[in-house]
Amino acid sequence: MRIGKIDEIINCWDFGIEQNQTNVQFYKAKINALFKLGKEIEVLECIQLWIHLNKNSSQFEKELSLISRYKFETCINKFDQTIEKKEEQDLIIKNKILSPNNIKEYIVYTNVLQKQGKSKEILQCWDLGIMNNIHDIDFYYAKTMFLEQQDNIQAAIECWKLGFNDNQNVFKFYEGYSNLLTKLKRLQEVVDCWQYGIKHNQHQIAYYKRTVNALLELKEEQKAIDCLDIGICSNINNFEFYRYKCQILKQLGRQEDCLKCLESGIQNNIQNISFYQAHANELQNLHRIEEQLQCWQFGIENQKDCLSFYNNKFNVLWELKRYDEALQLCDYGIQNNPQDESFYSQKAYALTQLEKEEEVIKCWDEGIIQNPHKLEFYKEKCNVLMKFENLGEADSSWLSDKIPDDELINNEQSETLILTENAQKALHCWDQGILNNSSDIDFYKEKICLLEKLGRNQEAIACRMQGIQNNKNNPVFYEMLAKYYQKQNRILESIKFLDQGIKIDNCSDNFQLLIMKCFYLQNNLGKSLFELKQFREALKYNRLSESYGFLRRKFKNSL
Repeated sequence: MRIGKIDEIINCWDFGIEQNQTNVQFYKAKINALFKLGKEIEVLECIQLWIHLNKNSSQFEKELSLISRYKFETCINKFDQTIEKKEEQDLIIKNKILSPNNIKEYIVYTNVLQKQGKSKEILQCWDLGIMNNIHDIDFYYAKTMFLEQQDNIQAAIECWKLGFNDNQNVFKFYEGYSNLLTKLKRLQEVVDCWQYGIKHNQHQIAYYKRTVNALLELKEEQKAIDCLDIGICSNINNFEFYRYKCQILKQLGRQEDCLKCLESGIQNNIQNISFYQAHANELQNLHRIEEQLQCWQFGIENQKDCLSFYNNKFNVLWELKRYDEALQLCDYGIQNNPQDESFYSQKAYALTQLEKEEEVIKCWDEGIIQNPHKLEFYKEKCNVLMKFENLGEADSSWLSDKIPDDELINNEQSETLILTENAQKALHCWDQGILNNSSDIDFYKEKICLLEKLGRNQEAIACRMQGIQNNKNNPVFYEMLAKYYQKQNRILESIKFLDQGIKIDNCSDNFQLLIMKCFYLQNNLGKSLFELKQFREALKYNRLSESYGFLRRKFKNSL
């Protein structure tokens, strides 16, 4: 081919590279052309240019292998021609052109050497890779696989020993060595490998598991158990070690030893429910129910405030239909934890299942006595009372003893829903709650909610008024009544109570009431008065709303 034609081809690829600097295919095409022309120096320069321009690319590692072959073959050819000493040649190649941390380059390079039958150089290459990447297991795998292909087993073993000596806390190195020894059926050396791993990783159960598996293959059952005992001594609070020992003991048919192991675990970890659960499960599998109950009772005595222990024993008793004992257990839990609602819930559940509704109510009554300021106890009692109530029936047979102000009920319709005995008890429950917690608005809200479900709207208003009477210096009670009237579109009454709340001194909540009043004035009151043809009043409040609107915006901007 004419020189001018060759230069034209090279220039063409140069232009393509200039326009497509990140596309490895252009470099590969130019390299291929240069390679065929024997231009080794230009090949290396082209490769270095690509590396320089693309070394930070996310595709760099993947694309490097596409052109590495040319790099290695070019260099080998070049140095074959210029250097007679082969060892010096390979040293120059590996130090000058081999990327030290990229295993793909090593693989490409060794493939080139493989085609040329250079086994010694391949081992030198992998030695260099291991030296540069002492913690990368892939280099050890690559070298040992090649050594196995060469039937150089002892060298492969030494390679793995070097690996886990330099990486004593990395499981995969022991695993690689162990896999090789297992293929060779050198089981005692497998045991030695994993015991060495245990020495340096005494808190990692995986090493114990591999050691035990190897010992069992050697029929060394007691040594396997001794190994697990060492693991438990070093990890006395780790449930997994006890569980694994039990698993092995059961495989060996030593069920009693399994139970003793778990009993030891309970003694060493008296507050960890996992040990009790495992022990109880084993006893259940052996149909030793009384011992199972004793296990849970032991847990209860050691952790009297832990519901899970009670629940587990309760479930066993319940399945056995020993209901009286189950209820006695609930009482014991309540006795030890009188402030914990969960224990009352457990007893209430049991009584409900036995259809003892009256005793369920007594259970929650006891909870209320012990916890007069906890809302949830009152709610649970009322839920029981109202569970089967039909809130759609009507009658006027019952009236609350709280008589509402005539001014507040003049627009209310007469109430006609039936109040059953349970409904009366539920309302009385909330009366009791309000009496014990007169400053807690949540109790009033719960009673109001129930009254409205019963259609007792007048008494719901009275309850809101009662909250104001009991808490004259708390704006949130005025807000509660004001919101109700606003929903009823009774804006004048709403603003009346907002004004009362706003007048309370030294209270941050009255700012919220002021904002509410501004909003009502701007959006509701003037329009409502206009529709009622009270034009003078409408004009008055529209003007007032403008000033309150300004005040509201000023307040919001100050937040």
